[in-house]
Amino acid sequence: MSLQDLSISLEGCEKISDKSIEAIQNKMIRSMLNLRKLSISFGGSDKITDQSVRVLTRKIAQKLIELENISVEIFVSKKITDRTAEQIGNGFSRLAENLKTLSLTINWCEKITDKGMVLLAKGIGQNLYNLENLSIAFNWCYGLRGTGVKEFSKAISSSCKNMNKLSLSFIGSAGITAKSRQIIESQIREELPDLDIKFSF
Repeated sequence: MSLQDLSISLEGCEKISDKSIEAIQNKMIRSMLNLRKLSISFGGSDKITDQSVRVLTRKIAQKLIELENISVEIFVSKKITDRTAEQIGNGFSRLAENLKTLSLTINWCEKITDKGMVLLAKGIGQNLYNLENLSIAFNWCYGLRGTGVKEFSKAISSSCKNMNKLSLSFIGSAGITAKSRQIIESQIREELPDLDIKFSF
């Protein structure tokens, strides 16, 4: 029987680097082409950069085409930037037909800004048209200022018409205020009035 559900945690592995991530994903992808659900968590190492995310998303999208559920968690990294968010938004485009659930958590990554938040939303909105459940968390990302909330919510709401549930978390990101939440919620509800939305601030 082939494995269909896989969870990989590299939390606290301070010596993990881009090269390590590439070796892990090569081994994983070669032997697990029938995966339906994949969860990856890594962080705590400043040796991990945007390069890891680019390679990982590209390989997953090329080979694991049966995936229906993906969860990616990245935390405590000074080298994860807006490019990471953009690569995740665009990188899974080849999985659009089957992918129903996407969860992205970026915590304590100080170089993530409103630009990254918007690029992520645009990538998801343009590429992942069959998503039913979407969870996005930018917690303790001090580079967020709230200037991109209108564009962020517009990108999500205008394209993800099949969504049933949306969860957004901005805990500890002081730039995302109560007013920001109102803007996001009103704009999304205008396009998707029946959507189940959960906020965490």
